[in-house]
Amino acid sequence: PDEVNNRVKAATDFINRKDPQELAIFKKFYTNGDMIAYALDPTRAQPLVGKAFEAATIAGQAQTQGISIDKGLAEGLAGDGITRDQAQQGFGLIAQEQGNANKLASVYGQDGFTTSDLVNETFRADASVANRRKKLASQERGNFSGTSGIGATSLSQGSGAL
Repeated sequence: PDEVNNRVKAATDFINRKDPQELAIFKKFYTNGDMIAYALDPTRAQPLVGKAFEAATIAGQAQTQGISIDKGLAEGLAGDGITRDQAQQGFGLIAQEQGNANKLASVYGQDGFTTSDLVNETFRADASVANRRKKLASQERGNFSGTSGIGATSLSQGSGAL
């Protein structure tokens, strides 16, 4: 009975204390049956529903930052061990960078960066995405790092006598 009570309490705590975004995501991705299964059958349901709680938390943090991710990506990040705090921080960075990254890609005629690309770069250290972004940033810096033909003395008047 204590073990069942603990599982019911964990499910109840999730519902009662979670961020409204996270709870909405849980209801979008999973059913009430998932919650009941967690409470009644810990051996089968605990790993799945525990992962579901984490996935909903991660997707809720993404949505808080204005980023939409699907169930598969959220579950993948949960499986990678991403915590709520890491999700909050990582999706904050993605929200800041996504517009700039896609703008540079557009300027230089390349495909944009999907949310999945930036998630993989941020949370899974995907070097291919990071390298692509670095190349675009280098290209942008290169376009604006030159100097004009005007030097410090170009416009000075000579010291000749009148």
